[in-house]
Formats: sequence, C-alpha cells, structure tokens
Amino acid sequence: MTDMHPAIRVSEIFGPTIQGEGVLIGLPTVFIRTGGCDYRCSWCDSLHAVDNQYR
Repeated sequence: MTDMHPAIRVSEIFGPTIQGEGVLIGLPTVFIRTGGCDYRCSWCDSLHAVDNQYR
C-alpha cells in the first residue's frame, strides 16, 4: 500500500441479500466486511475483522 494507491483489507463480501434494519430496510444490499479495525468495541461481532486467528 502506498499514498498513491491506498488499499482496504476486505475479509468478506456477501449478498445480494435484503437489508434488515435502518432506513434502507427491505432493499437489496451487498455487504463488504473490511479487516484491520483497531477499535476493539465490546459489542463487535466481527472477530475476523480484528483478530488474525479468526481470519
């Protein structure tokens, strides 16, 4: 990764599916999960995004 060509770590892509919450509920959606988060929120259900052992 360079300043000229930044990269985003993608850990999962899934869909199409139907959005199940929020203002877009019921609309077709594709989800892209990224990796490398360093916040470690207590409610996070995406361990593969923050911990290498789950990738």
